[in-house]
Amino acid sequence: MGWSLEQTSRPEVSVIMPCLNEAETIGTCIRKAQKTMQELMIEGEVIVADNGSTDGSTQIATHMGARVEHTCPQKVTETR
Repeated sequence: MGWSLEQTSRPEVSVIMPCLNEAETIGTCIRKAQKTMQELMIEGEVIVADNGSTDGSTQIATHMGARVEHTCPQKVTETR
């Protein structure tokens, strides 16, 4: 499913999903993206941009074949 180095040197499409403790939903999101790319015969990849998850989200994503990139957690400040 999805992109493989054996098929092409780079994907046609990269689906990027932000993630912070999304263990309950990340699997469904990845599966839907992979299924859609497969149905449309698009060579693509799923990239999960993890912002410091501690609930197993990254393990689920990796297990499902997504590439996990760890981002720097950013502090959200109120600006008024």
